[in-house]
Amino acid sequence: GPETFDQPSTWVNMLDTVFSDISERPYLLGVDKVNPQNVLPDGGFNWPGWDLFENPSTDTIKTFHTSFYDRAQDAGWYPVVGSTFPRFRDYYVQGSSPNADPESWWNTTVPSFNGDTVAISIDAAREGGADVLQAATWNDWQEGTNFEPSAEEGYTQLLRLQEHILGWVDEDSMRNAVLAYNDVKASEWQRCDRVSPDQKLDCGTAASTKISCEASGCCWRPSSQSGPWCFHKVPSPGICERPAPAVRNCTRTPEDRLCHCNRSGTEPSNSPSIISSRIPSAEAPMTSSPTT
Repeated sequence: GPETFDQPSTWVNMLDTVFSDISERPYLLGVDKVNPQNVLPDGGFNWPGWDLFENPSTDTIKTFHTSFYDRAQDAGWYPVVGSTFPRFRDYYVQGSSPNADPESWWNTTVPSFNGDTVAISIDAAREGGADVLQAATWNDWQEGTNFEPSAEEGYTQLLRLQEHILGWVDEDSMRNAVLAYNDVKASEWQRCDRVSPDQKLDCGTAASTKISCEASGCCWRPSSQSGPWCFHKVPSPGICERPAPAVRNCTRTPEDRLCHCNRSGTEPSNSPSIISSRIPSAEAPMTSSPTT
């Protein structure tokens, strides 16, 4: 059966042995609330959950973060690794099989509170002496903790991080990066990704690989659905097929990959103005960038 190592010295000895050829062993931290006995030698890191989910409000969010930093300071943890997240909104019920056993965090929502959820966590990190602030986006789309651009929010969450870190925001660089990427990928999306199973004409053999398939000019898309993984590209559409507005708003967010066709005369006609500004930060920007 599994063995449990419940003494910090055991972990230190293992790490010193494995990393004996470097001058300083890596730090080892665990999720704070999963490691209540401080078994791991360097402490814990903050992660959304537990009492935060019981009655989410701006007050409980602040208490959640400040109590973590109090524990970290009292225990002498180093490095102190905090977290910031825009919200928590799980989709496990919708994304799981009908007979799946529910977990305790299913059907949980911690609102964004108009950006206060992020702001409170960053302020607490400054005041609590965090050495590292982690943008907690594991399982991001299924738990609603995504900072990445979305059709619904655009670049809102990334801009909030940018303002807190740098003291100013620059949306045009983000938008231009996405548009440039779409220019490169638009043809592939139209001719490979938006192909229904009944349109996939086999282009390979049982021995085909991604490299051999794409070298022959075909699409390689592994799928759990029936049909070939290596199939011929479909003809480029004569018109830009836009998804329903209920799915994507191509006027508001024309940089969305599902809206972008890169065809002459088919670009959205009412592109939103690009926002670029430098906003002085009320607080000194953090010196350490969040990690994902």
